[in-house]
Amino acid sequence: MKKVENDYDAVAKEWNISRFVARANQIKVASRIKNGDRVLDVGCGNGVFYPVLADKSINYVGLDVSKKLLSLAKKKALKNKGKAKVKFIKGSITKLPFINNQFDWVCVFAVLHHIPSHELRSQASQEILRVLKPGGKVMVTVWNMFSDWAYKKFNINEQLKNNQEGLDSGDVVIPWKGTVGKVISRYLHAFTKNELSKLFKDAGFKKVTAYYAIKETEVKSQSAKEGKDLVLMAEK
Repeated sequence: MKKVENDYDAVAKEWNISRFVARANQIKVASRIKNGDRVLDVGCGNGVFYPVLADKSINYVGLDVSKKLLSLAKKKALKNKGKAKVKFIKGSITKLPFINNQFDWVCVFAVLHHIPSHELRSQASQEILRVLKPGGKVMVTVWNMFSDWAYKKFNINEQLKNNQEGLDSGDVVIPWKGTVGKVISRYLHAFTKNELSKLFKDAGFKKVTAYYAIKETEVKSQSAKEGKDLVLMAEK
């Protein structure tokens, strides 16, 4: 997990440039969040989700392992002042720094596929359950590594065949090079829909549903080839 933190600190400035607007699945879940809710945004990055919620009378907490991304998130929040009470905290999804039963919503956008090993991903899902209130809901998105998009971008089938020693099944390490030339090696896990559902069912979640979202929309598909994102909804 320390590697994940160091990697995102290293590319924070450039990462921020490419992620400046909320995605369709973030806008969708924002419409379901009510005034008075407590919302935890795990892996909040540069705070791109917060502006969608700023005008709601909620308590929003953004959490990330990267100190540099959190600094950018705070600046974004200052530019988007609204009714929400907002706080940003440095911390890890595998050990959330909150007491039990705190949040009505936990949102985990494009984070879980960067967590190395089944053990840590299982720990993360259990932590999410722990901090949710009874009846609280979680929305998780991960990259669909079996989509046509991922196949072209990562050649994932070959990566999985040549699984590196010491990594769990489905885990790969892929170089990421930004426009300024900084290269890091990122952990990626290739989730199947059934695997992601089982992870949260095993943690104790109810009403678990998972689907593929086509491109930048919330159009649902059962086809792994079409869906750029794999989306999960569940309840405590």
